[in-house]
Amino acid sequence: MSTVAQPSDQKTFEEEQKQQHEITHNRLVQRLLGSGANLPAFMAELARTQAAVVAGTEAVAFVIEPSPEGSALKLVQHIRNDNAARDVRVAAQNAFKQIIQPCVEQGKDGAIQVGEDSDPDGQQYCLVTLLRNESAVVAVSAVICRCRNEDLAAQRLQAMQLVAGYFDLYTLRRSHEQSKSVAKSHQDVLQLASSLANAEGFQQGGAALCNELAGRTGATRVSIGWIKGLFRGRDIVLQAISHTEEFDKKQELSVQLVRTMEECYDQEEIVQFDPAGRSTENTTREAAKLSQMEGGTRVVSLPLRQDQEIRGVVTLEFPKERPSTTQETTTLAVAAELLAPQLKDRYDNDRWLITKSILSGRDLTGKIIGPQYMLGKLIAICGLALIVFLFIPGLADHNVTAPFTLEPITKSIVSTPIEGKIETVHVLPGAEVAEGDPLLTFDTRQLRDQQFAAEKQAASLRAQAAEAEAEGRIAQSRAYIQRADASEAEARLLKRKIENATLRAPQAGVVLTGDYRDRRGDVVQAYQQMFVIAQGEKSNLHAVLEVDERDIQDVEIGMTGQLATRGEPGKKFTFEVKDIIEQPAAMEGASRYRVEAKIVDDPGTNWYTGQQGQAKVDAGDATYAWVLTHRLIDFIRIKLWI
Repeated sequence: MSTVAQPSDQKTFEEEQKQQHEITHNRLVQRLLGSGANLPAFMAELARTQAAVVAGTEAVAFVIEPSPEGSALKLVQHIRNDNAARDVRVAAQNAFKQIIQPCVEQGKDGAIQVGEDSDPDGQQYCLVTLLRNESAVVAVSAVICRCRNEDLAAQRLQAMQLVAGYFDLYTLRRSHEQSKSVAKSHQDVLQLASSLANAEGFQQGGAALCNELAGRTGATRVSIGWIKGLFRGRDIVLQAISHTEEFDKKQELSVQLVRTMEECYDQEEIVQFDPAGRSTENTTREAAKLSQMEGGTRVVSLPLRQDQEIRGVVTLEFPKERPSTTQETTTLAVAAELLAPQLKDRYDNDRWLITKSILSGRDLTGKIIGPQYMLGKLIAICGLALIVFLFIPGLADHNVTAPFTLEPITKSIVSTPIEGKIETVHVLPGAEVAEGDPLLTFDTRQLRDQQFAAEKQAASLRAQAAEAEAEGRIAQSRAYIQRADASEAEARLLKRKIENATLRAPQAGVVLTGDYRDRRGDVVQAYQQMFVIAQGEKSNLHAVLEVDERDIQDVEIGMTGQLATRGEPGKKFTFEVKDIIEQPAAMEGASRYRVEAKIVDDPGTNWYTGQQGQAKVDAGDATYAWVLTHRLIDFIRIKLWI
């Protein structure tokens, strides 16, 4: 810990300031220009320097961290010139926080007196300076020093502010370093893209990219493998190695490179093996074997993705004495993201030309020689017959398919007439109730207390009215009577609310909604819907179809169809369309119309409200070609406006 300079009685403040200025400049600039400077380290050095400049006896430095409760002060340096115990130092740090927090909240520096005025050595002040980055307070420092008066304390605070001005140099340097790092990464990626763009074909582009990557990253070898195969599995094929025009794919090194790439491809993430111990946490077995083969190199494999699918893998080998850096990681990640689509385009273009030539030659040969010619004619005849069959009208049935839900035709909604707290729940969804059965009871204790108080107040007012009338105070007696009438009216209203505190079933039926088992004690607003009750007869059910907006124009009232529930898919029941609700509802990204249908067949006793299934409406005859293609044709017509 640094020792803070004590105040000098022989030197004035101005002399101390001049002598410390050069020390301040040299120490801070040396710290800023050093490698690895960060905010906590800078704040620690700043606190030491400010304490020396103003001859402080104690100093602290905090950085400000965001927290859910607001800004939090994190201690990075505490300087004392004694060997105080830990509890004393903690108490001093908490005292500093109490002094500093108001300055942070107000966004102002300050010189705050913290000692007694009668101290013979001078008054004790806490000098607080705030450090900002883009108008936001990011750190704060404070120094305790003794000053003869407030003017001298203000002068020393100005000296601390002058030292704190070096924070601007710190932020500018860090910003410059970040901008330079980003610019370097972008420049490297642009050079890689340029080398790939100037190459002809996929093979040459892969080789150019390997060479450019090796030159820019300092890798001893860069290799690219590409995913090939569609029907017999997808394998990685080694395509290019840096500074190598020809290589044997069966030699040991090539085989090990492919295994290393397959390890990255199987895990679908970056794989790095570093003999120094900075490997990734995933499996690096094959990368370790490759490193051992090449004398302990650092091996990094990155997947090349396009549209979230891995198209290939690039593997880089670095000397073991070259550790990984942030710039290298950023450059490789950006390059893998931007260059993979370009490689994929080149691969597709190359493959498309070859495939097209092979297919064209095979078709031409089949037409000229061999039995393929007769087979072609047979296929053409069968195709023509299929076309005729598809376009014969009346062979296909046009059915509009839609999901349905069984709902009651008539149902009652029970709402609460008062605001109250749930006390007792009498029924649950699915229960059968008779007319007048209790459904739910509200807590009436408060209402009863209020009723009792209103009745008591009315009786008291009437007694006062009688007394006033007996004494000849007629006007006051009438006033008491009016107030008593109001209290009695309030008591009657409360009595009516108490009578309505129990919700009852308006009709016999089945409770559809209203599960309040876990809501006892909750407050319910007046006129809020509480229960839905439907008649319990099976004849009270009808099917509600959700017809897509693309098919609603084919559905008309009076059409018939069949439906089946999910519970009994083998049983089909006939229905008739009775009504079409013209107001659509948005469901799953499309508009659906409600179509109400009456069930003609007797469903028996196995149907219940809320059951779902699939329904088909018979919308007339059509051709098979129209049934198979009308969706696509409608899509093209709406997109091309034809």
